[in-house]
Amino acid sequence: MGDNTDGLDRISSLPPFIVHHIMSYLSAKDVAKTSILSKRWSCFRASFPILEFDQSDYLGTQFWDGDLDILDLEIYAESHYEQTMKFVEFVNVTLHRFYELKFRMQKFRIFISPNQVKDLSDILDRWILEAVEHRVEDLNVDVLTKKDRLYSLPQTIFYAKSVTTLKLGGFKLEQPFDSMRLPFLKSLTLHYVHINEQILQKFMSECPLLEELSLFSCWGIKYICISKPLKLKTIRIVKTLGEDHLESIKIVAPNLQKISLGFEDWHLEPHVLDLSGCLQLIDLEIVGKTFSDQEFHDLISNFPLLENLSLRFCCSLEKIMISSNRLKELCIDRCVNLKAIDLVTPNLLSFTYVSNPVPTFSITASCPWRVAFNYGAADVSWYINMKEFLSASNQIDELTIFDSSMRTTFNLEDFQNIPPLPPCGVECLSLYTDALPSKYAALLDGIFWICFPKFLSITSGGENRNKFIKWLCMELMNEYVYCCNSLRMKCWRHYLRGFVISSSEMKEDNEPVDIDNLLDNLSTRPSETLRFRLEWSFPTYD
Repeated sequence: MGDNTDGLDRISSLPPFIVHHIMSYLSAKDVAKTSILSKRWSCFRASFPILEFDQSDYLGTQFWDGDLDILDLEIYAESHYEQTMKFVEFVNVTLHRFYELKFRMQKFRIFISPNQVKDLSDILDRWILEAVEHRVEDLNVDVLTKKDRLYSLPQTIFYAKSVTTLKLGGFKLEQPFDSMRLPFLKSLTLHYVHINEQILQKFMSECPLLEELSLFSCWGIKYICISKPLKLKTIRIVKTLGEDHLESIKIVAPNLQKISLGFEDWHLEPHVLDLSGCLQLIDLEIVGKTFSDQEFHDLISNFPLLENLSLRFCCSLEKIMISSNRLKELCIDRCVNLKAIDLVTPNLLSFTYVSNPVPTFSITASCPWRVAFNYGAADVSWYINMKEFLSASNQIDELTIFDSSMRTTFNLEDFQNIPPLPPCGVECLSLYTDALPSKYAALLDGIFWICFPKFLSITSGGENRNKFIKWLCMELMNEYVYCCNSLRMKCWRHYLRGFVISSSEMKEDNEPVDIDNLLDNLSTRPSETLRFRLEWSFPTYD
């Protein structure tokens, strides 16, 4: 591509603001590559108002691997001092070239390790000051550091009148000298930042347009009280292992629509969680909170407009009771002590239930289900409860079973005196197993006693998985059905009418895989998801 394009390069002839808009969809690396296309594209690159710099491009991915508490960043940084200085010089040159054009900056993002933070603090101060002076709208500065090496954010940041999106990581926020002047700030994200209650309150009270607040792994604050921002719509608060204890969270935000709360350590979760002032809440996610059943019920009753609810790792919950005409999506994930579910949710559109115990239940909802279970050392009661649970839905879209047990057992004779219940229909069953070959038959008999899936998905690759797939193909082709003629309840072999195999790697999903070719070449084929399309006739019982 050159300056004289003979009409072929129509993009180059577009006005710069349109070209810049097109470039905004490219990654920072791809944007940099455009400068070699022609002199005109070099000018486009120099004037591009989105400036993103990532030091990992200079230090390599090894630098960012590992735990910060283990990796000695200072020793590593000394050996890469030259690369760091090259990175700093590259940022300086790029910014200088942009500032000479006197354009307004749309976005400034930098991800940098501290190396020797005392050497870089003045440079960071200058970069931030210059970005603010050039009316930056989206400011994202992330400093990889340890707690005792935190970089103190310059006061300039509190008076960035043009900023609408502010993301900060690896800083210590000092009390501003004066009132904040962030009149257009809409989104604030703090990650690995030391902050106290007074500064948080200033953000809440002096940023009138704030709509989104995210606090990830922040410390120095024990009481989060949010009560003033009228436009706040989204709040995310995540406390991770090893951070300071958070005593309480109280949110009174009349227009708040979404709350996401995560606590990885129950020792650090707040004793008080008061969300009663969020009557317009639509979306709620809670991870790792210790609830009593009554506390959870009282919390949920505050949100008459709730449409989406996600509960993850809430390990103290034993019974979930929800009655709502508004709830549309419900996810319950790894609440390992859950024993019962009582749902009256006639308008539920999606129900996801992952790696929890098989509960007793009362469910009024006709939506598709996505469920996943750990197979474990299943006994007779587990199989019965599992079948009853799945049969409560008219449509299981996705069922995933993880089998890591070395004690897989299933004996059809154990179920002959139990009132028969036909296997439920499942759209897709994904099976992940490490079973020994001696357990293959018991595993398959148990799963197909529970359900008859339309599709059975298994990922190939590795000796154990390939061995299971070969065995499965031979077993499905076996037409011997005299195995349980003496029993009143027959095994799945009596109801399988045929199957075909397709591969996720094929362009046409329904194109079958030749079984002989598959079995001969399975060990040399790349890892892929094999889909067994199974045709069943369902048993009927008097």
